[in-house]
Amino acid sequence: MKRNQLSLLFCVLSVFSLVASDFTITNFGAKPDGKTLNTVAIQKAIDAAAKVGGTVIVPAGTFVSGTIFLKSNIVFHLSPKARLVGSPYIKDYKTMTWGHHEDRTPWHFIVAKNQENIVINGSGTIDGNDIAYREPNRKNEYSFYHEIEFRPSPLIEIQECKNVIVENISIVNSPGWTLHLFDCDVAKVDKVSITNSLFGPNSDGIDITGSHDVSVSNCYISVGDDCIALKTTEDSRTCERIAVTNCIFETNCVAFRVGFESRKDFRDITLSNCVVKNGSRAIDLRTVEGGNIENVIISGMTGQVNSGWAFDRVIEIQANRINNTYDIAIKEHPNYRKDKPVAKAGFIRNVLIENMMIRTSGRILLGALPETSITNVTFRDITLDYFLLEDPYETGLKAAKSPGFAVGMPFVRSQRAAIVAEGVTGFTISNFKAIWPTYPVSESCFLLTSPNRLFNPSFFKGNEREIKSGEYKVEFKPFAFKNVKGAVIENSTKFSSEGSADFMVKEASEVTMK
Repeated sequence: MKRNQLSLLFCVLSVFSLVASDFTITNFGAKPDGKTLNTVAIQKAIDAAAKVGGTVIVPAGTFVSGTIFLKSNIVFHLSPKARLVGSPYIKDYKTMTWGHHEDRTPWHFIVAKNQENIVINGSGTIDGNDIAYREPNRKNEYSFYHEIEFRPSPLIEIQECKNVIVENISIVNSPGWTLHLFDCDVAKVDKVSITNSLFGPNSDGIDITGSHDVSVSNCYISVGDDCIALKTTEDSRTCERIAVTNCIFETNCVAFRVGFESRKDFRDITLSNCVVKNGSRAIDLRTVEGGNIENVIISGMTGQVNSGWAFDRVIEIQANRINNTYDIAIKEHPNYRKDKPVAKAGFIRNVLIENMMIRTSGRILLGALPETSITNVTFRDITLDYFLLEDPYETGLKAAKSPGFAVGMPFVRSQRAAIVAEGVTGFTISNFKAIWPTYPVSESCFLLTSPNRLFNPSFFKGNEREIKSGEYKVEFKPFAFKNVKGAVIENSTKFSSEGSADFMVKEASEVTMK
């Protein structure tokens, strides 16, 4: 056979091989009409692809489905203009098991469990159809939508899988948590866009629970709850070796959270080169359920913490102990009315946060109860550019039982200072700068215009005009420390917001100024 004939045969065989490994869902009966329930057809395509390690193709069009189960060694590909929409009826979702609290319901849209070598990609969209699973109206302008209890959450549930890639796709309108990696090994999330309602109930972007060796990069996440949250739970492993980089975050909650759900340990975590379009907290590191957090490096972040809610915090690092952090209200949940005490307190150690510039009205808070500890924390090259200074004193003292706000630490909650710390050992602050407000206050300060601020009436009391003009001011000191040992402050802001040289509160603290 001549060489050109051999080449032609090779090309034909190659094309045949490529086509033979592609499984388009319409060939299995799926209809792109936005009405037909296509669960069975899509699952048939997945099952066929799994036999040969093929690619499932979701072509252009709108396909409605209930729960589908991904299998090992397949690519699940959403073509341009493909839209995979979750059914509005919970009966169309496979009932699995409840997670540790109500946000981990037994219903999910896309599931992979105990599988390996899975890819979800393409430039299409996964739509969670959140409007079918929440009340149509908010109670008022500063309330979140109220969820329907039986809803798909997390929308995409990847459990105990190995070698997972999620890339290039868009995910929108999740009724709860969006993408959940639970006890996974070696996972990559890259170039993913997640857009939920900013008032969607518990609509986290990416939750990483008990997983190891995970990278998240180049993502845009706009959600009502945490953008990226690392968790450990009673049914999970530890959370280790997590790298997040080059992401943009927008939320009414936390941009990047480690902990709160913290029954097991966290270690070796990095966040770099990220932008906070807006949020109520940029960084939140918190152990409250006995897990330890150690070896965290956060480098390179800019944007604003300007949510319009009371008590914005640019950074919060908290070591606490809180029994029963979640009250389960759903009677069908296995943890309904169960007591879940915390056996021991956890610690936080070895944290570096550097190269951060944030516009805000809020503070940086660190707090550890005596039975816990926060050790070896370094802040370097951090600038807070203040719209105005929100007065935390009166309302901070009253917020004694809020599990998300320094329980047992009224000093931390109430001090009028840019950086407040209690119970920290080994705290280095280098090149910290507070740019105090100028008046009149900028129109871009949401705290003056958002109805959400009504949660802090003790500050406003009808004083909006005086606050904006500067007639009514709150004086902030740069630092307020209580029981802080081995602190070093160098080349940092030395004067309070009113220009006073009385720049620090330090109760029973050891502080070296350079």
